[in-house]
Amino acid sequence: MTLDWQQIASACVALLAVGYFAGYTIGKRVTFIATALRASQPHTRRTIPMTKSESTVQHPIQPMYTDEKGVRRFKSNKIVCFLLAEGGFDMNKLATLPFSDEDRCQFAQLLGYSRGGFAELPYVSDKEWKRVEEVYP
Repeated sequence: MTLDWQQIASACVALLAVGYFAGYTIGKRVTFIATALRASQPHTRRTIPMTKSESTVQHPIQPMYTDEKGVRRFKSNKIVCFLLAEGGFDMNKLATLPFSDEDRCQFAQLLGYSRGGFAELPYVSDKEWKRVEEVYP
């Protein structure tokens, strides 16, 4: 099933209009919609395969700091941020590509997500969140 932009826009407006997302931030609303759209397309459910040895190793938890507003956040990687800003891909495009949840979690950390924002991402599993809490209580 392929959706055109008019169908996507209509679905988003309908979801927002019925108050489905009451109390959620705009980022969280967009993430929910993008996840639902990605899941609705069978060809995007697959992930880019890892080698057997890669699948046994977890990504590290990125360093965390407290910013000037008192928000705990992951230390961003300036190269990753530059590639996102200048590389021809945006977050919406990346949401449609077949990356694993583990890779998406690592990417969010490398972008410098706040601790709370990271916890709200739909691809952050309870197991992954527990790992973060163990390192940064």
